[in-house]
Amino acid sequence: MKRWGEAGFTLLELVMVIVIIGILGAVAVRSADLTLDRNRYYATVEEMKTLGHAIAGNPDLVSAGRRTDFGYVGDMGSLPGNLDALVTSQGGTWNGPYVVNPLGEDAYAYKTDGWGQAYTYPVSGAKYKILSGGGGESITYQFANSEAELTSNTVFGTITDWNGSNPTVSDLSNITVTVRHPSGGSMTSTSATPSAGGVFSITGIPIGIRRVVVTHSALADSAVKYATVTPGCNVSVELRLNATLPGTEAGGGSSTSLVYVPGTAEAKGGGNRDIIFWIQNASSAPVALTSMTPVYTVTPTAYYKQIKVGLTSVWSQNNPRQGSGEETTFNQTKAIVGGGSTWIEIKEFKDARSGGSNVNMGNVDFEITFSDGSVVEFTTAP
Repeated sequence: MKRWGEAGFTLLELVMVIVIIGILGAVAVRSADLTLDRNRYYATVEEMKTLGHAIAGNPDLVSAGRRTDFGYVGDMGSLPGNLDALVTSQGGTWNGPYVVNPLGEDAYAYKTDGWGQAYTYPVSGAKYKILSGGGGESITYQFANSEAELTSNTVFGTITDWNGSNPTVSDLSNITVTVRHPSGGSMTSTSATPSAGGVFSITGIPIGIRRVVVTHSALADSAVKYATVTPGCNVSVELRLNATLPGTEAGGGSSTSLVYVPGTAEAKGGGNRDIIFWIQNASSAPVALTSMTPVYTVTPTAYYKQIKVGLTSVWSQNNPRQGSGEETTFNQTKAIVGGGSTWIEIKEFKDARSGGSNVNMGNVDFEITFSDGSVVEFTTAP
């Protein structure tokens, strides 16, 4: 029994103090666990980003305005089958290691997340995703939209001689354009013969800085340029031979100004309701566009709402919409410089002039006449 004037605590007071200390300790431990878990999460996210850069390159590494880093894909022309390939030589064009661990760290620490669990790669066959499940909830890092945008891009452009003239139709068979690039760890060349106006298009090119060469077999002439191929892009390259092309001595060449870039037309958007395609100015002089007349046949009958040239909307009208065979006058003139190129989008095809339901514009034949008299023809990819 506690007497008056004596120091000390009752049993109840001691119990209360012990309970309070226990509660504070539990809160502190939980807070520490949360902090540790948060640190592991952020460390994992950063490491997954580093792995993405190792595979597909860091887009922020630029020199003289040109991207310089394309990672494993840029060297090999394909994505790795597993994360080991980032540090273990695969032979051929492999130029790693693409992951460098801090001094003293386990050489294969990059393969595990902040919780010490192994990353999943590929993720359900998708080689452009990395998965961490160590924190109890999955963390997915996607460093590209698809495998194709890393390994199958397009290089296109036009060919002229020293005075800017395009090759004549009879001379096209003498000309070859070649892109040198890796494929599965070996260097290869993909070639094409230009079409009318000297226009060429070469697909299946992986990301990286690629050497593009045009040769004229009859003239023993050639020219070289380098194209920076970035994910999911169409790269335009203008190639100029040193000689004068046959049939252009008097400044001749192709009489066609605007030509379709092969392989660029496709349907897209919700229900494939939009189309996009590229055109090239095959002449050396600028072309001013003020209108275009698309002709197409599709069931049900389709009417479009908008036309864009590049990023610029040059015509838009919801009701009534325009249909096949009707000339659409632009609300502003769009100029395409000599040898230049641009893409055109015709958007929101519906089954009524006032709107209605989307119409699938995949696998549809188009003939488009521009205000300068140029006519292009193509079939949209489904």
